[in-house]
Amino acid sequence: MTVFHEGSCARARKALAALRDEGVQESEFHKINLDALTPDARSTRLEGLKALAGHRYTPAVFFNAEYVGSEVEITHLARTGKLARELLRDGDCDVDALPRALRDVEDDERDDPGGKSIYGRSKSIKLETREGEESEGKKANKKTRTRATTYARMTETMKHAMRYRRAEATMMASSSGGCSCFGGAERANEPPTMSKDEIVDALALADMTARTGEGEFEFDVDDFHTLEAYVKEGALIPRGSPVRYALPMDLDRRVLNSYRTAWKDRVSSKPVDAAAYLRKMFSIIESYHVSAETGMVNYEGIALDDQYGAFEEATCELRAIRLNQGELANEDARKAFLLNVYNVGVKHAFVNVGVPRNARERLAFYGSVGYNIGGKFYSLDDIEHGLLRANAPHPTKKFATKYFKDDGAAKYALSKRDARIHFALNCGANACPPIRAYSANKIDAQLDVAAEAFLNGTVAVDARKNEVRLSKIMQWYARDFGAGATEVLRFIAPRLKDESKVALETALTSGKIPRISYAEYDWSTDASAPRPFSLARYAS
Repeated sequence: MTVFHEGSCARARKALAALRDEGVQESEFHKINLDALTPDARSTRLEGLKALAGHRYTPAVFFNAEYVGSEVEITHLARTGKLARELLRDGDCDVDALPRALRDVEDDERDDPGGKSIYGRSKSIKLETREGEESEGKKANKKTRTRATTYARMTETMKHAMRYRRAEATMMASSSGGCSCFGGAERANEPPTMSKDEIVDALALADMTARTGEGEFEFDVDDFHTLEAYVKEGALIPRGSPVRYALPMDLDRRVLNSYRTAWKDRVSSKPVDAAAYLRKMFSIIESYHVSAETGMVNYEGIALDDQYGAFEEATCELRAIRLNQGELANEDARKAFLLNVYNVGVKHAFVNVGVPRNARERLAFYGSVGYNIGGKFYSLDDIEHGLLRANAPHPTKKFATKYFKDDGAAKYALSKRDARIHFALNCGANACPPIRAYSANKIDAQLDVAAEAFLNGTVAVDARKNEVRLSKIMQWYARDFGAGATEVLRFIAPRLKDESKVALETALTSGKIPRISYAEYDWSTDASAPRPFSLARYAS
């Protein structure tokens, strides 16, 4: 059997779990992770999926060459006791007789050739050639990359050298609980720091370790005794007198791209692609920390991955991207850019500040954590409601008319709401749509595909009872989809397929508007051992 899926997709995990419960062994799956393929291989496999199933939706399960459905059909078969019988029909599979799209992934299709750096891990990640670099070619490209990674290595060395102080800061913040007695709250808000001598010793130790091992650390001799360059580039922040140094990310845990606060390196002329590139970088690192058995992600492991620093530093480019300049002056491009930034931001936040466990923590998580974009801080809620939803109020604010109170803050918001964005935003919960990369020139078609995939996987039409069951998203954001229940159903109907489409359109045409109910929202995540959300926590 073959399962098409996107990364560590919750819906794919559900389908695979149902199959395992029926005794299917891991070795019997042909799992095609589209996120792990090169762009060309991904496109080819999706075309094959469309030819066989009539669509590009994932997850898609095949028994031999017969399309069975997504997790909805698989779990229904399991619930009705028919899955075991269908598996017997699947029988032994002649791999050579399968269509090319259903066969195991070949090495030349994989996007992780196993290089030592994040760039080497992915065939699809390439630095854009900028003006003035053409004559230098690969030499200039390597020089720029080496200079950039020097600051990342400094910061990673500092993080490891400071791990005990960071742990102490976490415990102090947790134990103080905001108590001001004996200066507890004040001390709890202080970031961990190191003196110049301690930093020099840490760098020297790291350099010796690298030179006696397989790597080469690439620090210049002057770097051991001159920290001004790192302060100037925002890789270190001086604190107090006598001067000690803190990591910028420890000063304000809400800002995810604080790895370097002064970004003067490369800035892409195509911000939409740059944001998609960040998602790809994270996806490659994440792939090394996903359980093959459960599909769950070890976010603690990602925080300690040697290549995670390169990703964090790359997010600092967002600091220099202006939301109203270049290609982002076009609203379609800005929409694609913001979708990509939001989706990578949620995963980034899971690693840096932990996973929210309840409604109160979710409000703090989405409302306070985010990115500095173009010199202004935007929380995840700012991006979703203020910018993408055209300054529409948060669903918890029943009597509000807009999200941003200040009209100046709303100047980069989209001019009109597009309900389809709800099928492209992934808040990290298992009930969310899968994460995909969106592009400036294909955003309209991509959102149509995302809407159809999500609705066909979540909408249940019961013609006999004249009832329709929808995702909670359709209730929370009902105004985005239409003025009333009838308009919401008219939005859904043309995007469904087969019997569900016919049943709903027939009901609407006859004037017998179905009753609407909503499924419980699954707020659980793909985290294997989630660290509780806290802005006082530090990755060690």
